Amino acid sequence: MKMKPVYPLLLAAAALSLPSTAVLAQPRGPDAMFEKMDLNGDGALSREELNEFGAARFSKIDTDGDGNLTEQEIQANVQSRAAERAQKRFAKADADGDGVIRRAEFEQQRETRQARLFSRFDTDGDGLLSREELREAWLRRRDRN
Repeated sequence: MKMKPVYPLLLAAAALSLPSTAVLAQPRGPDAMFEKMDLNGDGALSREELNEFGAARFSKIDTDGDGNLTEQEIQANVQSRAAERAQKRFAKADADGDGVIRRAEFEQQRETRQARLFSRFDTDGDGLLSREELREAWLRRRDRN
């Protein structure tokens, strides 16, 4: 399906206005995933490790232990993971730890996110994000998932 040109701009606008997942959450990406899957810590992934990792993930989601995943189990798992991420994000954004994210804390997170986005996406270094730069970033992210 051909992507309409406005989607990368909407994605960027949303990303620039919200606290950063990467800034607020624990490290993610291929290195973090590799560490989780490298069960014996030897710096290499064997088929056995991948099979064990996959089986453990399945078992975690299969809360009734019947060997099947229902839509409800998957939804519960997704909601649980989202709640964990939200708690971590909140704790990170609440810089003074008072249980409230004040405008200044929010703005600091937004500024941090913008600086990170520009450093990653402004490939020509002109201080502006072009449509093409946003499109390329969006495509890289889509291809990664």
